[in-house]
Order: sequence, then structure tokens, then C-alpha cells
Amino acid sequence: MPELVLHCPHCDSERTGFTFGGSHPNVSVEHFPMLVVQRWNALFVCRHCNEGVAVRLVSASEHKLAHDDLARIKGDPTKGKFQVEVVYPGPANTEAPEHVPPGVSKDYVSAAKCLRRQEFTAAGMMFRRALERATLELADNRGAIRSLVLAKRIERLADEGVLEPTMKDLAHAIRLEGNEAAHEDELDGARARQLGEFAELFLLYAFTLPARIRRVRAKTSLE
Repeated sequence: MPELVLHCPHCDSERTGFTFGGSHPNVSVEHFPMLVVQRWNALFVCRHCNEGVAVRLVSASEHKLAHDDLARIKGDPTKGKFQVEVVYPGPANTEAPEHVPPGVSKDYVSAAKCLRRQEFTAAGMMFRRALERATLELADNRGAIRSLVLAKRIERLADEGVLEPTMKDLAHAIRLEGNEAAHEDELDGARARQLGEFAELFLLYAFTLPARIRRVRAKTSLE
């Protein structure tokens, strides 16, 4: 049975074994002098998380391959006539939204990577840490606000108009879930993924959209 070693887009295991689950040959066939190039769609399943990926393999040989040629291979088909062309889905995006300050971005990316590896409690704590740094950035030179604990800092930023009501609600939701992950409950996958969505939205509102608006205004003033 064919086996592949791939980077799993589901659990983020970088080099893990994938078990063959079936294939469909002759997705496309191209004939060249002395060579037949075929593409195959195949299902492979990660041995670590049991999630599947669709892999498009390409083969080049003197003759058209039979339907079961791929299925009969023992071990890695890329050591023979097959090569991996595309893997679906590809690696998930773990980058922070644009214009997010470096320290905040670093914590957000760490949280997103934990989420991909299904380390849900660690992800919750890191999303909260990203929020902590984000509110410090938003407090800027307001020393009195920066010295406050996170809950009070969020409220003061909202009172001063730095955080809109929706942003304040998002911030408190991230704070509370992050606190529970750190001190009380194990975070499950659904809550961790929702927390990731909240964190992304908060960063978009706090840094990405204002920077884009400034860019558009600057461009307009030059025209």
C-alpha cells in the first residue's frame, strides 16, 4: 500500500506518515514523444490526527499506467515514477493580519500554530497574551492605562474611545476564555477556534482597518 510523508494541514505535524485511502487515475493524460504523463487524485489519511488530504500525483512513463498501478505500490510512490504535485488543503494561514505590531503578531502566530496542532488550551492562553500586548500598544503613551490589569485597561480604553463597544466585547470574551484556559478549564476545539476568530477580528479592527484608512486618506490627499 502506498504511503507518503507530508506536512499535515490539520494537526500541523511537519513530517508525518499518511496512509493511502484510494485513488482516481487519468485525471489528465498528456502524450509526448516516448513519454506519457498522467495525473492522479488520491486520498491519504494522516496517522497522527486521522484527517484526510487529497493529493494530486503526476507520473511519467513510456506507457499509460493501469488503474491499480498506484494502489499496488508498497511504500513511498515518489521514490519511483510518481511525484507529488499538489496537496489539498494546503497549510492553513497562521500569519497575523497586516499592520499588527511585531510583538502582538508573534503571540498571535504562536496561538494560531497551537490551534492547528490541536493544543487548544495553549492556544487560548496565547490568544489572551496577544490581546494583552495589543491593549498595551493601543494605550500608547498613556502610562496610567498601561499600568492597569487587563480587564480595567479594556474598560479605560473603551471609556476614552480607543475601543468601540464591539471591540470591548471581543476583548473581554478573549480575556475570559484565556483566563479559563490558564487557570481552570481545558479548552475544547470549538471554543479555541471561536477564540481565534475573536482574536483575528479584534486585531483587524484595532490595527489593520485604521492603517488601511490612513493609507487611503494619504493617497487621496496626494491626488
